[in-house]
Amino acid sequence: MTVSMQEIDDACRRFVAFNEADGLAAAVDALPSLFNVKASAPTRRSQAFATTTMFRKSLNISDRVVLLACVQSIHGFGSASEKGFTGALEICERDHGNEIVAWISASEARHAAHLRDLLARCKHILESETTRQQGKTRRPSGVYG
Repeated sequence: MTVSMQEIDDACRRFVAFNEADGLAAAVDALPSLFNVKASAPTRRSQAFATTTMFRKSLNISDRVVLLACVQSIHGFGSASEKGFTGALEICERDHGNEIVAWISASEARHAAHLRDLLARCKHILESETTRQQGKTRRPSGVYG
């Protein structure tokens, strides 16, 4: 089995950002259970903080309700997602989150792949919000001619 460097990079990125190990296992032709390690609460908070940062800075999404829904959709519901989202973190957790963002952003290809991944994971939330916003600004037909 031949694995490209791009596949390995994607697998590493997904592991660092989301604690997903299936790609790593496939890249080295190993059982996924070898890489299934539950992330600690501080790591999950750092990952949620990194995701929030990417949505805010790279995708310019600032609506708090939409941001929280996206972070929870990716990282699950609970205090880790909420603390990562609000930034109510220990200094080391915030630093780790910033390291994740810096590592992903250091490579243009990795950064673009990550943004596509984030958008795909939250497509249903973003489309719902877009539809809701359009409904607010749409004039009722026939009222204004």
